[in-house]
Amino acid sequence: MKLLDERIWALFKCHWKYTLTYWSVFFSFGLCIAFLGPTVLDLRCQTHSSLQQITWVFFSQQFFLLVGSSLGGLFKKTLLSSLWTLFSCSLIISLVFSIIPLCNHVALLSVAMAIAGLAMGVIDTISNLQLVKLYQRDSATFLQALHFFIGVGALVSPLVADPFLSDDSCVLGSNWTLNSSSASDLGHLRNSLVGQGGRDRKHLPVSSAHGGGGHHQGVLRLLDHRSDQSPGASSSVSSDVP
Repeated sequence: MKLLDERIWALFKCHWKYTLTYWSVFFSFGLCIAFLGPTVLDLRCQTHSSLQQITWVFFSQQFFLLVGSSLGGLFKKTLLSSLWTLFSCSLIISLVFSIIPLCNHVALLSVAMAIAGLAMGVIDTISNLQLVKLYQRDSATFLQALHFFIGVGALVSPLVADPFLSDDSCVLGSNWTLNSSSASDLGHLRNSLVGQGGRDRKHLPVSSAHGGGGHHQGVLRLLDHRSDQSPGASSSVSSDVP
């Protein structure tokens, strides 16, 4: 075991520059792959799209990631061409993510994420192939470390995006009133998605229903409507009470 560790360490010292390059681009790969999850509500507000429309952004990214993975083998002929391809793809991803705040339509956002997904797919294929070429039968350890950096990037991505997420209300779809004066609609939706919506509705103050917020008013009207339709339910319950 000691001889094996020494051989792997010796191989790493011979190729550490290339290895760190592949690990770093896979860190950016993890950042990009986990970007849409925490920002989907804000992107939906930015593009004024429905839930069905914003899901096309996920599809375009993943589909072109598959296409990029298939095309990545075309750039593996030499080590220099692979490195230049990785540099170009990383630059493309940086440019795409810099223009995402300017995408005010879901179609533009889908195209931007498709371009980023294509570059991510090329990075995926080239990095794995070049590590296998460098280390041959000892590449398993370095491949595991390569995919570890995807997890690190995916872990850091929500933390990077969090300061830029908006807490203001916006147009979220046809089920939300456009003239709502509540500034906590977006936060309420986020809380409901993580399982806090039930507790929020249980302790909903009466003043919030009268002070604005179409969602709270709709919930109260629904409860009143159901109670009006079943007058016998309350009488039967009261008759059972001693």
